[in-house]
Amino acid sequence: MELTREEAISWHRKMWNWIADRIEEEKTCQNIADLKEEYCEQNNFTIRNGCFCCEYANENCYNCPLNWDSNLAEYMCEQKYEEDDDRGLYSLCCEVKNDWKRQAKLAREIASIQEKEVNNENRLTYITELGACLDKDSECPTCSICWNCNVPVKECPYIYDAIEKLAEYEDTELSPRQVLQLKGRNIEKKPDIEGDGCDQEGNLIYDTWICPSCNEYYEIDYDEYDFCPKCGQRIDRRELH
Repeated sequence: MELTREEAISWHRKMWNWIADRIEEEKTCQNIADLKEEYCEQNNFTIRNGCFCCEYANENCYNCPLNWDSNLAEYMCEQKYEEDDDRGLYSLCCEVKNDWKRQAKLAREIASIQEKEVNNENRLTYITELGACLDKDSECPTCSICWNCNVPVKECPYIYDAIEKLAEYEDTELSPRQVLQLKGRNIEKKPDIEGDGCDQEGNLIYDTWICPSCNEYYEIDYDEYDFCPKCGQRIDRRELH
């Protein structure tokens, strides 16, 4: 079925809040896949993976409208730090077995995931059902996907601008996945904090912070980095002082 970005996000939030409600009503952990299927049947939806975002993105993770806060560029809902780690929010919610309150809380978190920022002002290419396209709205004066086009390639401003931008990207020698990872690592993230000792009054002494992207350990009093030396993640240090 065809969904707009706004419709996909709206139905995503409705379904996951409904899932959280069911878990809280039953007060037992639920099979998430079964609940998704039940919700879609009740509302007469047939969608990929029981996911409105997958349906909107045509199962292309790059086009998912939500920010899953993952280091990966694919399967972000299932993986967080590295491939197959099953630490993504969706995986965590599905795997909860004996703590229904935690499962309901995770479902609420999934329902309220922030949207990705949309900035298409400088885009030169788009992905459509027909493949790569130079003009999202098919307004090219000749042909939006260059079929039966009589304009020589060197004289086409659409192609020239796209190739110029592609050349700049290829000069970085980075894969699309690496570009997305770097973009995410420039956003400040709070590190986890741990302690293994107590003061004279019995209060835990927090002396270690952990990178939220690569799980590298650092000492709070000595390793005052704004960026993780191992993976480059920007660190929110406000709670480390």
